[in-house]
Amino acid sequence: MNKVEPLSPEFHEILEIALGFPPLALKHFVKCNRLEEVEKRLDEFERQLSYKVSFIYSGIRCGGHVEDLVENSVWLWEKYYIEDEPFKVGFLVGSVVKYFDIKPYDFAELEKVKQLKLKTIEETCS
Repeated sequence: MNKVEPLSPEFHEILEIALGFPPLALKHFVKCNRLEEVEKRLDEFERQLSYKVSFIYSGIRCGGHVEDLVENSVWLWEKYYIEDEPFKVGFLVGSVVKYFDIKPYDFAELEKVKQLKLKTIEETCS
C-alpha cells in the first residue's frame, strides 16, 4: 500500500479485500465518495463564480474576483489606455449581466460597483 494514494479508489479496494467487504458494497461506497468530491468542487466553483466581475476594454474581455476590481482596472488602464475608450465592468444580477461604464481612474465609481457586487453576493447567499 506504499504506492497507493490514501483514500483513493485503489486504497478502498485493498481495504475492502482486507476487511472482507462485498465487492458491490465497495463499488457503491467509491461511487458515493467520488460524487461527494465532485459536489464539493462544484460548490467551490459556484462560490468562486459568484465573486466574478467582467471587464470590457480596448478589445479585451476578461474576468476577475471582485476583491481585485481596482487592481485589475488599473492594470488594464495602464496596459491598454486609449483616450475616450469605454471601460465596462459587469456582473450577474439574477440571470442577467449588468454593465457599468467607468471613467479611467474613477476610483470612487469602482468602489461603488464593488460594493454593489458584494451586496448582490450577500443577498444571493441569504
